[in-house]
Amino acid sequence: MAVEVLAVAAAVVFAGGGVYLLGAPDLVMLRLAVLAWPAWPVYVLGAVQVAGALALLRTGTRSFALLLLAVISAGELAASIVYREMQPAVQAMIQLLLLTGILLFGGRRAS
Repeated sequence: MAVEVLAVAAAVVFAGGGVYLLGAPDLVMLRLAVLAWPAWPVYVLGAVQVAGALALLRTGTRSFALLLLAVISAGELAASIVYREMQPAVQAMIQLLLLTGILLFGGRRAS
C-alpha cells in the first residue's frame, strides 16, 4: 500500500514538472539562451518526465520508470549544483527521496 501511495505522489510530482517543461516558460528559455543551449532538450525532458510518471503507476514498468526518473533527477541535481541554483537542487533531492522510498518499500513485499 505504501508503495502505491509513494508511486502516485511521485507520478504527480514528475508529471507536473514535465507539463511545466512542455509549456516552455519564458524563464527556462531565457536561461537556455544565456547558456547558448538549444531549446529542444526542454521539450524532450518534459515528455520523458510525463511518460516516466505514467510508467510509475504500472507495476510492470515501475522499475524502468524508477531508473529513468532517477537519472533525470540526478542530472537535475548535478546541474543545479554546478550553476548554484538552490531551488532546483532541493526539488531534485525531494524527487530522489520519493523514488528511493518507492524502491525501499517495493522491496518489502510479503512472499
